[in-house]
Amino acid sequence: MAKFSTRKGLAVGLAVLGVAGLSLASASQLNLTSSGTAATGTVSVDATCQKAATGAVTAKYKTPTLGTTGFAPSEVQFSNIDADCQGKTIRVAWKTASGSYTELTPKTLAAPHTTATLVAFALPAGVDYNTISSFAVSIDG
Repeated sequence: MAKFSTRKGLAVGLAVLGVAGLSLASASQLNLTSSGTAATGTVSVDATCQKAATGAVTAKYKTPTLGTTGFAPSEVQFSNIDADCQGKTIRVAWKTASGSYTELTPKTLAAPHTTATLVAFALPAGVDYNTISSFAVSIDG
């Protein structure tokens, strides 16, 4: 009788280990996928205050966060704007590859302003940021 109990115990033990092993193997084979990317780049700016020595304005998306439609950034941020532009109005417009430019709400470049200052614009509601192909920036005032 002891042999039968031992074999039965071993069989149950192996079954438990087998199921646990399959669970671990399955979990280790899951792959992550992404439906888009958040990119950075530069944009030419129409402004007399943006000196050639300062270079191009840098544009980047804010770090994506989890929302109702997945991970997406909530805003686009601009930096490397010359300090001489402080107090002037910055205007930003976005467009898709097949669309026309749509302006976001303008902002005043507040003091203190340096090239490291991030100027953030909320992305348009209901527009997938992956479909935005370009931004246009002007600084006036």
